[in-house]
Amino acid sequence: MYTQCSHCLTVYRISFADLTGGRGEVVCGSCDQPFDALATLSQAPPPEPLVRLEPCPPMLPRPRLVDAVMRPRELQPALFPAHPVAASGRPPAFLGPAPRTTGRRRGQGLWWAGTATLALLLLAQVLYAERDRLLAIPTYRAWAESACLALGCTLPGSSRAIDGLALVSRDIRRHPTVEGALLISATLANRAGRDRPYPVLELTLSDLDGRIMAMRRFRPVDYLSDPRRGLAGMPAATTLPLEFEVVDPGPSAVAFEFRFLPPDA
Repeated sequence: MYTQCSHCLTVYRISFADLTGGRGEVVCGSCDQPFDALATLSQAPPPEPLVRLEPCPPMLPRPRLVDAVMRPRELQPALFPAHPVAASGRPPAFLGPAPRTTGRRRGQGLWWAGTATLALLLLAQVLYAERDRLLAIPTYRAWAESACLALGCTLPGSSRAIDGLALVSRDIRRHPTVEGALLISATLANRAGRDRPYPVLELTLSDLDGRIMAMRRFRPVDYLSDPRRGLAGMPAATTLPLEFEVVDPGPSAVAFEFRFLPPDA
């Protein structure tokens, strides 16, 4: 297609894109003047000699287009009617942000839980630091022993730590190789249903009137061949042979007695 500048009469070849880009209005490349390209639009170049292109006829009635090529598909109807508040530009309530009260309550719950945990830890530290003084109070010691009985633990100096321990045999005689010494042998048995800590063994030598002539305490490290066994405790339903070498307090010591004490006594 061809068109002519209405100012300098220069003829140009024009494309459909040029026409549609400015809706018929273009700028002359020779005189830089805008003009209406539709006014002299022609299918063929003008004959020589060139003077002026004939203007297009005045606007005719709009032609009716009947040769349809394609048509867009019908849009799917809306499943839900428009929310009455949507017309005002505000989103529906269920699309809005969540109320802040839930987050605030959750934060308060976490704060209270953390506070309670820290308070319990502080209380446990105080009880552990003051355990010796508190265990000297009979009421507190009775409560603590009841709690440990339910939890399967033992308190320092608790008599329950040696429940189930017994001497199944014992013997005393002069030491066969050391002058002025006695050799005492015994067998320790754990008859409890679970492991027990090795006790402190208190040996007492007395005369006929029951007066104590000599006394000595043997801790687990003194009578165990391997001190590391004392950490694990004495297994249930087992026995342990023991031998003690003590100084002979004299002929007046005619009786001896073993007594079990808690391991931390």
